[in-house]
Amino acid sequence: MSCTYQSEAAATAGPTRRSPISTRCGRRFAGQIVALSLVAELVRPRSDWPQESRRYGLGFQLAPAGDAVFMEGYDAGVSFLSLHQPSTAITDTILVNWSEGACPMIRLLDERLGT
Repeated sequence: MSCTYQSEAAATAGPTRRSPISTRCGRRFAGQIVALSLVAELVRPRSDWPQESRRYGLGFQLAPAGDAVFMEGYDAGVSFLSLHQPSTAITDTILVNWSEGACPMIRLLDERLGT
């Protein structure tokens, strides 16, 4: 499977381009950009936030279980989430020009992918 997630509709529509973000995620977690020993340290849980169902590494937020890592943020007029799951080589990246716009897509991906 490629490093990007496609909906069923997108998968039947033909090939899609990989985003630079998803390509870098795959390379980073394969040790091609950062040594695997450093990647392991970056994604090692350092703290736990059970109320929000997440943990923290160094510069990455971590899913409460499993190997999914993500970065997210929003400000007036924009929201962003990029999640990478090394065990499946799937990277989801959502960038929306609406402060709360990524939330519905994040919920959908959580339901479909269990991340």
